[in-house]
Amino acid sequence: MYMRDQIISEVIHRLSNDAKKPGSVLYNGWNTLCPSHGLYIMGFNPGGDPDQIEISVIKSFELEDDYCSYEDECWRKSCPHGCQKHRGQSVHQRRVKELAQVLGYKIREVFAANAIFVRSKNQNDLDERERLFDKCWPIHQIFLSIVKPKIILCLGNGERSSAFAFLKEKLKAKESHVGNVKAFLSEIPLADGETIRSRIIGVRHPSRPWFNPVRDLRLFLEMQDSSAGI
Repeated sequence: MYMRDQIISEVIHRLSNDAKKPGSVLYNGWNTLCPSHGLYIMGFNPGGDPDQIEISVIKSFELEDDYCSYEDECWRKSCPHGCQKHRGQSVHQRRVKELAQVLGYKIREVFAANAIFVRSKNQNDLDERERLFDKCWPIHQIFLSIVKPKIILCLGNGERSSAFAFLKEKLKAKESHVGNVKAFLSEIPLADGETIRSRIIGVRHPSRPWFNPVRDLRLFLEMQDSSAGI
């Protein structure tokens, strides 16, 4: 089992100078990094203005064990950074909590991380995203070796800039479609040399008000054969 200091050292080693840039790795606290055999949520990268939210990738690890970004932070764009009044109430936060519930989990129990740890205002502002994901992937392999999830839920399933697209390319997989949900089963190589078999599910991005990823996921699950393992 990897210890916290070992993981932080590995992030510094793998990301080198990129570890000093504004960003974050975990959405939820360290107590979710455990052998849950359940759910692993993967976003694309931390949003927000890196000139205003200057906490570095490395400093972002200073979370309480039971911290939950989806409930304990305000992500409303109209609110100042650090707002406490509207914690957990953005469209994105509410939908991610609902997605976890559809899969049978409470959001505080779920391990969640960004595919890429470096912050940007939007995806188009993030340069060299493939290079950055390649640097972050060994860290995900460590996390996956601990959590051993049956399901990896990707928040966004676009063909170019999404966690789902990165995983599909990395694992050389072919996806299937059920409505607006994309998915595939894959053997995933881990940091300890072992592999796990997980179902990767990509939903449309939760922050887009014109999408309904919660409804999409429910429809996807209803249409799955019981032998699919979900």
